[in-house]
Amino acid sequence: MKPNITDNYTSKGMRYPAINDLISKASNKYELVLATAKRAREIIDGDEPLVKITIDNPVSIATAEIAQDLVRPVQPVETSEVDDVFEDAVFPEDDLFSEAETTADMAEDL
Repeated sequence: MKPNITDNYTSKGMRYPAINDLISKASNKYELVLATAKRAREIIDGDEPLVKITIDNPVSIATAEIAQDLVRPVQPVETSEVDDVFEDAVFPEDDLFSEAETTADMAEDL
C-alpha cells in the first residue's frame, strides 16, 4: 500500500517534507536536486508515483518519495575509478606496446 502523505500538504504550498529532512537523505544539496529532478522526469514520462498524494506537481511527488525512502539518491562514482575503466577500455596495454614497436620499426625502415 502506498504511504498517504496528503495530510502533510497545505493549500499554501509544501510543508512536508522539510528541506532539512531531505538533505539528510543525500550527501549534499546538489545530489538531492539531481535525484529529485530525475524522479520528477520519470513521473512526467508516465511512471506511477510511489506515494498516494493529491498534489499533481511531479517535484512534490518526487520529494515525498525521497522523504519516505522510496527513492534514494545514487552515490556518484569516483572519477578516478571511471577514468581507470575508460583508459583500460580505450587503450589496452598490449595495443599500446605493439603500436610503439610498429612505430619504431617504421622509423628504422626510413
